[in-house]
Amino acid sequence: MSNPELKLNFVVDKNEVTTTEKKIVHNKNSRRNKIKLNRDEYQETVIKWSLSKYLQPVKENPLNTEFFPISSSKSLSNGLSADSILKYLNSNLVFDFYELKENDKLNIRMEYKHPEMYRKSRPYIGNFISFIFKMEWEINKGFDHIHNSYTELNEGKIIIE
Repeated sequence: MSNPELKLNFVVDKNEVTTTEKKIVHNKNSRRNKIKLNRDEYQETVIKWSLSKYLQPVKENPLNTEFFPISSSKSLSNGLSADSILKYLNSNLVFDFYELKENDKLNIRMEYKHPEMYRKSRPYIGNFISFIFKMEWEINKGFDHIHNSYTELNEGKIIIE
């Protein structure tokens, strides 16, 4: 996707609280409760984003040695590169609901459209790109964010136009 005029639409997920309960299914093997997907629908993915607000630096705990961070990749598996997203983020006002501050973080990842099939979760795709805001968006090189504390502000999905 080396399109110089890349248009991304950052759609915010509406976190609506519903008071309706799930319908009780008495026969778990009922045919009407099974999802029927063809191969293309089964492999279909969506691009999700999450914006996190920087809170404070984290003091290192020498006892926590089990933490193994995963580095951000240069592109997603659909060919969308970190450089093209970075150009779009710095040239457009994407997050008009929040005034960006130093060290805020944006994660963009790929997920399956149907994350659970037959009551079993699907494997993690493992593709994500991370950005840090420093007067303008920058690609998160290495592990710049692991010594900071964040709270998630909003999330949604990206539609490529």
